[in-house]
Amino acid sequence: MANLFDIPEQHMINWGDALVSKDTPWSTTPEYHQWGTADLTKQKSKEIAQDYGNLAAGAFEMAASPLAFGASPMYDIPQAFHNYSRDPGKYEVNNKWDKINAYFPDLQGTTVSGILNAIDMEDPLSAAWNRGIGAAKPFRDRMRKGLTNVEKFGGKIYNYMHGPRMRFERQQLINRRKQDMQDTIRQAEAAEAAKQKAAADAAAAKQVRQNIQTYGNRDRPNEGINAPGGGKGQSPTGGDVAGTPFVRGGYVDKALGGRIRYL
Repeated sequence: MANLFDIPEQHMINWGDALVSKDTPWSTTPEYHQWGTADLTKQKSKEIAQDYGNLAAGAFEMAASPLAFGASPMYDIPQAFHNYSRDPGKYEVNNKWDKINAYFPDLQGTTVSGILNAIDMEDPLSAAWNRGIGAAKPFRDRMRKGLTNVEKFGGKIYNYMHGPRMRFERQQLINRRKQDMQDTIRQAEAAEAAKQKAAADAAAAKQVRQNIQTYGNRDRPNEGINAPGGGKGQSPTGGDVAGTPFVRGGYVDKALGGRIRYL
């Protein structure tokens, strides 16, 4: 069963892999603090979810950020003491805290300024801030996922309530578009047929006019059945040749009572 204060084994594995990786998940110290607490919170949340359920894991994630912010100095300050004890000289060189001795003469010759410098180099305020940001990431991810699920659930409810009507209206729109397209095609076909019929009627009327048209000299146009070429009812020499019998190209003279005139 998970202990709230135990470090998850998986976090230690992830941390070790990240340290030896050629492409670490961080490039700065603040990013390192954020990544570390984010992974720690994530792995601990998984343990809690397995033992106590998702509700308890969510509660832990919600509290993780303030816990990380408050606990951060309790890690950095002891770490500073440890680092100072290992190499005091490192923290005595270029120590900006040496001036404290001017205000507190009794501290002259003590290690106080070096320890303060070691603590300062740990940058506890920045570390606390960035650890708090990192620890909040799993909860932010949970909330984002929850909102996504709520949107999906809401979408399903909406589709259940309005889906049939929307599908019916969409099908009606499709049917109207099909009908409009068919009407357009039929109208185009009818217009083309009317155009062709008008052209055929005009050609037939022209042919009739050519066949019956006469001029002042009683000649016919040299076209249609009056074109040169011969044959029964056609002119062998052309309709514009006056005096040819109709069967050989002549014409009917109304002055002779409709008899064929031979000239």
